[in-house]
Amino acid sequence: MFIGSFSLFFLGNWLLVKYGLTNWATRWVPGMNIQTAFNESVFTFWVNPTIGIVIAIGIVPLLLRSKEIVESLRTSYGGRRISGRMIPLKIPFTIFILAGLSSTFLNWYLAPDAPKWIVPLLSIGYPLLGMLVFGRMVGETGFESDIPYFSNLIILGSGYKGYNLWLAPIIMARGTGWVRNFKICQLVKIDPISYIKAYLIALPLALLLSFILVSAFWMVAPIPSSAYPAPEVMWPYSATYLSLWLTRRVGFFQPMTILYSFLATVVVAVILEIIGLEAALIGMSVGIGMPIPSCATMLIAAITGKIIEHIKGKQWWSNYRLSVAGGLAVGEGLAIVFGSGMRILSSSLWLLPF
Repeated sequence: MFIGSFSLFFLGNWLLVKYGLTNWATRWVPGMNIQTAFNESVFTFWVNPTIGIVIAIGIVPLLLRSKEIVESLRTSYGGRRISGRMIPLKIPFTIFILAGLSSTFLNWYLAPDAPKWIVPLLSIGYPLLGMLVFGRMVGETGFESDIPYFSNLIILGSGYKGYNLWLAPIIMARGTGWVRNFKICQLVKIDPISYIKAYLIALPLALLLSFILVSAFWMVAPIPSSAYPAPEVMWPYSATYLSLWLTRRVGFFQPMTILYSFLATVVVAVILEIIGLEAALIGMSVGIGMPIPSCATMLIAAITGKIIEHIKGKQWWSNYRLSVAGGLAVGEGLAIVFGSGMRILSSSLWLLPF
């Protein structure tokens, strides 16, 4: 992952700026921070190669391992598993198609002037590809990447001249979160059906609590306002980015760049499959969608883990590493809750009229 992120957003960005290639070379200025450089470089160039790379990663394994995939599906539904027998494939697939069609019909109604093929591609086609690609990323690395601005590029490339589709609520869920949760159910021997039932019970309660909490925040101060600096900064930023797409600037959608990156990734993927290093491509593919600090943090954590393993022993680290990670997560969560609470409390006191 670190190699993929470093190659694009350090070496790649440096080469593009040094030789004046692409619009990114004109957007960069000395002193630009990492987050802005990441967003701007992706927005002006890297988004197109990312699409080609992700499509290739989704197609190549299907072609090279078609027999293995078919056989795994047969054995999965015919035998016993840790968490019990699998649900027949036709049930989740039917639910998926019905949900995709519902999203399609809704967005056709909300954007009747848009080409009819765009919404099915985004609501049904992209999630299917995403399940194959990003599900494999989660399975092999524990993390996933994304195709930034994918729907925007498709709408822009279609030649659509209206505005309704840009604001339509197109659902493009890939289901990778469910992949993680079902795997956890499998490991702790919990029936996935029980987890789904619990989720359906908790969902309306969570929605109700979200309305209550947002109302409480609104009672403290309007959103956005100085009491809530994040929306005050990020909402105008998001609106500005959307307006850039609405102006239909020439050069955002580059089909040839997507094609070249697709072909190059196919060649690399085939070579790595032959030599048995196919997992390396997945790791690098995850990295191209993440800023360098995120990947560097995971690299440092991995190196630290190896050092502790060397000092304390492999068995000790295997027994306690999850407890260490859980403690760090709990501590971070408590710190965030405490800091947010103090921020809200100080803001409410400051905004009193006396």
